[in-house]
Amino acid sequence: MSQSVSDPVYLGPQLSVAHVALVKLHNEVARAGLYNSASSTLYSGGLDGKLYACTVREGVADALENPMEVTSVSGISALCLTASGVVVCTMDGIVFHYRNDDSIDLLQPKPQQSCRIAAVCYDEVNDTLIFSDWSAEIHVIENASIPIRKRQTSISLPMFTFTDGSQKENSCLSMATRDGLLIAGFASGEIRVYDIDTLVTISSFDCSLITLRAHHRPVRSIELVDVVLLKRLAPRILSSRFPEKIMPLFFSTGNDGSVFFHYPESLTLYRSHKLSSAQLTDQYLFRAKLFTLGTVDKPRVYLAVGGCDLQLYIYDCTLLLSTALTGSLIVNQTLSSSEPINSLLRASFPVSADVWDISVVHLSTSSDTVHLILSLESGELHALQVVSGALSASQQVATMAFIRERFGPSVLIPSSRVTGTHNSFVPPKNVYCKSPSDLPRDTGNKSTQSLAGRIAVVLRKEAPAIYIYVNRSWVFCGLVKQNTPAVEGDKKADSTGKLWDLALPVQNDQTGGSYTLFMNIDEDPWVVAERFILGTNIIETDRNDINYYKRQIYDFIVSNIPKTDVLPVFQAGWEDPTDYSLQIRPETGYTTCLIDRSTGTSIEKPAPKEITEELLKKCVTLLTNSSEQNLQYALFLNDIGSTTLWLQNTDCMKLLSVRFTILLQDIQKSSTSHIGVSQETWKLLGAHFVVLSYIFLNFSNSTPVINLYKAVLLLLRGTSLSSIYTQLATGTLAEKTVGVFFFRFISALILFEDTAMADVFVWFSDLVDAAHGPVLGQFITQEDHQYLEHVCEHATNRLAGQRIGTFLSSLGGRIGTDP
Repeated sequence: MSQSVSDPVYLGPQLSVAHVALVKLHNEVARAGLYNSASSTLYSGGLDGKLYACTVREGVADALENPMEVTSVSGISALCLTASGVVVCTMDGIVFHYRNDDSIDLLQPKPQQSCRIAAVCYDEVNDTLIFSDWSAEIHVIENASIPIRKRQTSISLPMFTFTDGSQKENSCLSMATRDGLLIAGFASGEIRVYDIDTLVTISSFDCSLITLRAHHRPVRSIELVDVVLLKRLAPRILSSRFPEKIMPLFFSTGNDGSVFFHYPESLTLYRSHKLSSAQLTDQYLFRAKLFTLGTVDKPRVYLAVGGCDLQLYIYDCTLLLSTALTGSLIVNQTLSSSEPINSLLRASFPVSADVWDISVVHLSTSSDTVHLILSLESGELHALQVVSGALSASQQVATMAFIRERFGPSVLIPSSRVTGTHNSFVPPKNVYCKSPSDLPRDTGNKSTQSLAGRIAVVLRKEAPAIYIYVNRSWVFCGLVKQNTPAVEGDKKADSTGKLWDLALPVQNDQTGGSYTLFMNIDEDPWVVAERFILGTNIIETDRNDINYYKRQIYDFIVSNIPKTDVLPVFQAGWEDPTDYSLQIRPETGYTTCLIDRSTGTSIEKPAPKEITEELLKKCVTLLTNSSEQNLQYALFLNDIGSTTLWLQNTDCMKLLSVRFTILLQDIQKSSTSHIGVSQETWKLLGAHFVVLSYIFLNFSNSTPVINLYKAVLLLLRGTSLSSIYTQLATGTLAEKTVGVFFFRFISALILFEDTAMADVFVWFSDLVDAAHGPVLGQFITQEDHQYLEHVCEHATNRLAGQRIGTFLSSLGGRIGTDP
């Protein structure tokens, strides 16, 4: 049955973000950061060449205030953590391993043509270091930690055709590795999955196992989902069946402002699921980082995303990953405008500079809080605390004071940071309101819950102003700089006579050459910078540095031109036509996204036959009609389905288990009397079996359902459920629906329970060992007997498995045939 994934806003707790500290460490961009939890050390590398180590002992703020300079090089562009230290990559192509004992292992000396390292990753298991550079090469170093056995292979990457028809270098800008696989994101927008051994042997860009084309601009970040985390999220029937190596599940971000979740359907086929559309269209998203809150056995998974936007985004990915482990999925679908906007976005925080990297620091004080360290374009490190729940009064005061100071009335935001500068503006009709007082307020209903993290452009004293919905209130972020394009008489002519709004003088400090940069006010600064570089000889020494110079020229343009009129960018009530939840594809049932790399097959979650919506509705109606005296309970029963609001009604969940228990006890008493059990009572029991089976099959990770399961376990200690089986086995109970739904109920319980405990499995094996006649065949053949056979094969309790195996064998020819 198609099971919609519910809105995570209602299942997850409130998420709040607090300011902790903002420290200036670098004189230039804070380019890379990482946290070593084993040594409690936070590393930060900047384009100023400094590598700092901050030891987190008492707290994050104290650690940032007391950095230790580890080394100073030509400019750090990427970092990678190893078991024995940190791999440092530089702007001039040097790669070295800084070890914990202060020794240095030079992995790659400065190349003849120096070129900035773009990305780096290390496979600890296979001792393989991989890095890429802006000259469109990938380098693989095998036996990286053993100097005398090191072997390096370089793979050249072909050019790609840009949207304007020009040829561009297809540099690898992001990468991650696990279990001998490399996931690489390229400037073309492609993501490719390689087997590293094959990549080294063939040395070809085209030898990838998978090629994904989800992004339409460069891929800037790849974030793998840890297998240990997947096991913690998986249904109990799957957690003990994980293969040693699986095809990876991962997230990606790019220069198109999009966030994607990628999951496998086979060894050669992946699907890409979009989590978000950019609010500031085509803003670059440089980094995505996963973190968890909550207990080990019940984690909530979040994805922090930052880049050239006005804020840090935090998405709740718990249900998304849980659904991926539950069944084969349906990707994003278009909805009617009445549907809510992206409900995965749970929180945000305004940032005053581009976010280049994100580090996660878990402190031992609480499982409901985590620190995020943002590496900023300004050279600063910004420490934020993410809290599951509301902020304390002191945190609220400190956070609001910081925002007022950092984003006060005098703060002017360059229009290039607001409009996206890629000619993809939202039309003026999408202005949400004309005054800050008209911004919507959070009333706690579904429509306003989705305001979390939203951006709104409104008029503040006749000037465009940016507001962001942070911690359940609208926060002023700054005014937008504005001006008007030059009139005809003020335009500047180039050497060909073409007229432009601006003519900016440019000087190359290295060569002493002087140039003039022509542009129009409404042009994309990136396009202008690229046109200027390609049309002049400003880079006379090394054309490999084209991207480095492009960034410098872009910053020069943004700093020196008058700012344009800002088109209204976004509306707080944004009508996004995309459903960002995942849904289980009904025709494939419980085929998961876990692909065993050794066999190439999906790890299937065995389950009894599906409970159709029609059957569930009939059974719910039957239970509702028997509960007319309790209106609240009747409404609760009617709500049972794909939504999850009814799960929050703990009183009615308890009442459901109580009524089921009383019904079984009454049936047991009536069965021994001369009156017997009425047909209506048997139907009521069958309806309970169906409804309970549906709950156990579809909501296995919910605390109220776990409590319901524990209540059923208490029934196993008595004789009421056992007596139902005995009557079926001896033929005294011939009510067909009760027999069919009884086995469905038992299968659902066995599927739900922890295989290490296997209480229901052992209980059922004792029953079938005592009595299992051929008459049971008319019931079991209508269910998925293959599920029970699978449980027998993988049973941790071998004796119980043998008993049920004997039971299935006794049914003989009846299995596999319809009655």
